[in-house]
Amino acid sequence: MIKRRSLFSVMALLIFCLLLSACGDGKALLPVDPDSNEAVVFEVEKGSNLTKVAKQLEEENLIRSNRAFLNYAKQQDMTNIKAGKYHISQSMSAEEILRDLVDGNDYRGEKIIIPEGFELSQIANRLEENGVVSKEEFLEETSMVEKYRQRYEFLSEVEQPNLEGYLYPDTYFFEKDSSAELVVSEMLDTFSKIYEEELKPLIGSDTLNIAEAVILGSIIEKEAVLEEDRPLISSVFHNRLKKNMKLQSDATVQYALDERTKRVLYKDLEVESPYNTYKVYGLPIGAIANPRTSSIVAALEPEETDYLFFLTKSDGSGEQVYSKTFEEHKVNKKKYIH
Repeated sequence: MIKRRSLFSVMALLIFCLLLSACGDGKALLPVDPDSNEAVVFEVEKGSNLTKVAKQLEEENLIRSNRAFLNYAKQQDMTNIKAGKYHISQSMSAEEILRDLVDGNDYRGEKIIIPEGFELSQIANRLEENGVVSKEEFLEETSMVEKYRQRYEFLSEVEQPNLEGYLYPDTYFFEKDSSAELVVSEMLDTFSKIYEEELKPLIGSDTLNIAEAVILGSIIEKEAVLEEDRPLISSVFHNRLKKNMKLQSDATVQYALDERTKRVLYKDLEVESPYNTYKVYGLPIGAIANPRTSSIVAALEPEETDYLFFLTKSDGSGEQVYSKTFEEHKVNKKKYIH
């Protein structure tokens, strides 16, 4: 009877210890700081095992206990972690961190979205705001056209003073404090892929060259609201070029101004600039934004029309109205611009 009681006591003590250990491990798996809103880049080097990584995580105060972390990983059969850089916060639980390491949800950098039609200065501001690279460094790098000319075929005929138009609008991932060269190169690489696959096949002896197409494409990007209008707007500009008429695009005037305005005023049309198409004949000296693919395609493949003028309705619909003569254009102005 005494032996039975002793055995029962030992078993009870063991169960109690196991429960106590489980409770301890449970607490040790909680976030170090649930309220933290900061994250660090944690690197798992190739060949690192889970024991080494768990120790590093504890040393950097990203988990409460490397022992509890390892125990949990073995219990869940989650010991096969992947090398890479990970974005880890003290607000993450040990389970969340482990799952990222096992699934390979590595940190690719800050997510930077560059919308279609963004100008160099706007891209520079967004990069600086996200801690990727300073505005000054980025703009300086994008002025080094010669540096990149030999590396990229599509820059061979560029005569403009910067890389405006070739920093392709897309979603990028850059680490904080990246070099300006790395950022610019990745954006040019993206444009290069578009150029090789979609633009280069359209360029022939009877079309614009790629530099001209990017310039006109950037103007179309700024003037068009609806996708279906891009080839039609392109036709207006092509027709004006053929007749040696000035393009007279308000979008180019905006680019020539020191500050962007809601509306272009008559006095703005007098600004002296190689970008002001109310002053210069032909295409401006360079692109005025970074256009999407369809805008450049429209520049290379305009619709066949006799239109020489267009305007955007002021009703907010974004619809364009086209006309063949200036008289018709004046009538449309009275009818659709309020």
